[in-house]
Amino acid sequence: MWKAFIGGFLFAWASLAAPVKVEGGLVEGTLEDGLTVYRGIPFAAPPVGELRWRAPEPVVKWDGVKRADKFAPACMQGGPPGGAGANEGPGMSEDCLYLNIWTPAKSARERLPVLVWIYGGGFAGGATSIPTYSGEKLAKRGVVFVSIAYRVGPFGFLAHPGLSAESKLKVSGNYGLLDMIAALQWIQKNIAAFGGDPRRVTIFGESAGGIAVSMLCASPLAKGLFHGAISQSGGSFGPPRPGGMPGENMQRLADAERAGEAYAMGAGASSVAELRKMSAEQILTTTRGQRGLSWPIIDGRVIPDDQYKLYEAGRYNDTPILVGYNSDEGLSFSPPKTPQAYIESVRRRYGPFADKLLKVYPAGETTVPKTARDLTRDAAFGWHTWAWARLHSRAGKSKVFYYYFDQHPEYPAGSPREGQGTPHGADVPFVFEHLNAPNRQAAPGDEELSAAMAAYWTNFAKRGDPNGEGLPQWPVFSESNPVVMHLKHPPRTGPVPSEDGLKVLDAYFAWRRTPEGEAFVQPGAPPAESTPRTGIAVKRPVFGGACKICPWGAMAEFVRAAMKPYGYDVQICYNCNAADAPRIVSEARLPPPYKPDPVVPEILAPRNAPGLGPVDFGAVAIQFLRNAYKGAGPYSKEKPRANLRLIANIQDPSYTLVAARAETGITDLAQIRQKRWPVRILLAGIGSSSSSILAYYGLTREAVEAAGGRIGNTPEDRQNFDVVIGGAGAMSTAPEWRIWIDLTEKFDLNFIELPEDLLAKLAEEGEQERGIIPVGLYRGVVRPVPTVVRSGTVVYGRDDMPDDFAYAVAKALDEQQHLLQWKHIHFSYNVHNVWKAYEVPLHPGAARYYKERGYMK
Repeated sequence: MWKAFIGGFLFAWASLAAPVKVEGGLVEGTLEDGLTVYRGIPFAAPPVGELRWRAPEPVVKWDGVKRADKFAPACMQGGPPGGAGANEGPGMSEDCLYLNIWTPAKSARERLPVLVWIYGGGFAGGATSIPTYSGEKLAKRGVVFVSIAYRVGPFGFLAHPGLSAESKLKVSGNYGLLDMIAALQWIQKNIAAFGGDPRRVTIFGESAGGIAVSMLCASPLAKGLFHGAISQSGGSFGPPRPGGMPGENMQRLADAERAGEAYAMGAGASSVAELRKMSAEQILTTTRGQRGLSWPIIDGRVIPDDQYKLYEAGRYNDTPILVGYNSDEGLSFSPPKTPQAYIESVRRRYGPFADKLLKVYPAGETTVPKTARDLTRDAAFGWHTWAWARLHSRAGKSKVFYYYFDQHPEYPAGSPREGQGTPHGADVPFVFEHLNAPNRQAAPGDEELSAAMAAYWTNFAKRGDPNGEGLPQWPVFSESNPVVMHLKHPPRTGPVPSEDGLKVLDAYFAWRRTPEGEAFVQPGAPPAESTPRTGIAVKRPVFGGACKICPWGAMAEFVRAAMKPYGYDVQICYNCNAADAPRIVSEARLPPPYKPDPVVPEILAPRNAPGLGPVDFGAVAIQFLRNAYKGAGPYSKEKPRANLRLIANIQDPSYTLVAARAETGITDLAQIRQKRWPVRILLAGIGSSSSSILAYYGLTREAVEAAGGRIGNTPEDRQNFDVVIGGAGAMSTAPEWRIWIDLTEKFDLNFIELPEDLLAKLAEEGEQERGIIPVGLYRGVVRPVPTVVRSGTVVYGRDDMPDDFAYAVAKALDEQQHLLQWKHIHFSYNVHNVWKAYEVPLHPGAARYYKERGYMK
């Protein structure tokens, strides 16, 4: 008996860890297989009674040593978390703000990286006690693993005018996010006692947990609380929408307050005090099935604004991110049963974008296959991940790693699961290395892939980079190198999945941020069809142009006039200009918001007509098209836009011009360096190759300034110069060329001929043609002057443009070319090169027309 007692005592003593001092008091964990584990450490006061629907308060101190050997109850929710049975797990309670720690550290001095898990559950459920979330496998890879709880459902996210009124900041809702922030603050203050490094904290979560991660990345209240972020099937970059919709779940505070007030009235509670008197069970019962009560909101404090806009403005916490989603997320969200039901649901939700989305996410004749389910996947997860990765890589300084999880059995043909991919949540057991999850379908290579993913995730926590010895290399994602790690055994890199569909969704979400798109989702809004639709299918294509006096704008008006006899009502975007023009066409973007032009009055650069859909085709200078197609010049940091296609190349030469004030006596730029004249050089116009010209003569900025001169393009330079170098076309009011009219009218200029070898060099490096500045082009051009010329304003579109439409455009521009004579730009139609644009492919529909006419063979 005594030996048994002693043995039992020693076993119990050996299984308990030494107490650790934290905020609130001492906690005692257990020793488990080389780890020290703490379950149920409070990080905030219980949010009960008067603390219900308030920001978390500091933890209540306790006496003695608190045993941290059992999970705390899950936060109140509509059913057992994780699908557990009614009698399984630690139960539920409003007293639920606790965290758990698995640490491999043997002392507080080790300073190991910290990996913090945020559970999912649609912000309506979830718990840290779900067995799949047990952190021992990850902790054994050299990290301190922490799982945190947060309030869910109406307890975590109810907004109400009364709650806002009693708040110091006059906001309500987002209590669940404030719980997460309180837990991260606790970790910063206390994790060192467990051997963790508060300077190396990585947050990660899946589904709602992954969405929360993205929200914390955008919250100023979470700044400095973590140093890396992993989001699995998360992201929250859609615009707000009253009532919410997958991918557009956010509401603004005012809408959420109205929803909360309506709920309270329906529940018979006339005040916040009466709401607080209701039992937790009553609240769950009375909120069941109601929308807008159980999701984070844009409150101006925790989440200051639309997250997409915050990232565009650089207002986010810039840390390395690792983000991705699963291949068949849509399988888990009750897809429509029939093709007709799917088509109708797409039209209801997406309005004027439905046709394009149905084209890239098609239904089957009798089924709703994965191609259709992928619209749900991408609207809720894929687009958000893609947008997040692009925005972060564009504006941030930290690395981005992007994945696509596609591990699943290959189901046999003819079986009910034929063609299915990887559903929502299937990635979680792989990350935690708990592949014994119930009802999981095994596939070859599961164990190897799980080990690789756990290594990637913990490496990222250690170094902000998932790569490590023995793992396939995972490249950094960027817009110029959009490489995705496809997590399917064995892991390998590949392209962004369904990128064409993501681009259409990108245009839809951009439209939703316009006044028209905002009105579309308001309660009682008329059907989208009440606004005249645009697009090729309805013969109202949208053309990307520029101001009416600009070459691209003049071309837009010519195209509109040319196509009118063929039944097309071309809609013009007057601000689809500058380097963004090919991007807008390539990505089928909506016309950008109107911004007043400081140079061109609104009558010549008008606002776009309301209701314009995505841009279908456009006009741009040939060098912009070529560079965008190749990923060169201003597009060198982007993926080549290989979907661009030429329709017609209309000639309008832009000349390289070099001139000197007549009174200077300069007839050759070599004189400047030879005689060390203090010369003032004005750069004017566009496309001039001025840097190459100056370099040829050794006229660096330093050399010019050392001799007492200067190089510039300020208003002062335009009044006080000796030499002017630039580029322009025929006499025109186009703003980029007008300066040459002004200069030649005000000053006597001597136009300078450049040497033959320099012209050859400019032609080669600038991909220009040899040409002649004609006599009389500008005042002072009294003889033909050899030069180099950029020639061509191209009409172009995308490779998905219907062949018949491209044929119609080519035909209209040819048969109506006489209209070019009425344009102020010196356009000309040349049958020998109308179908050429260097290596940019000609659209097959246009090629068919030119071959029929005999212009090309």
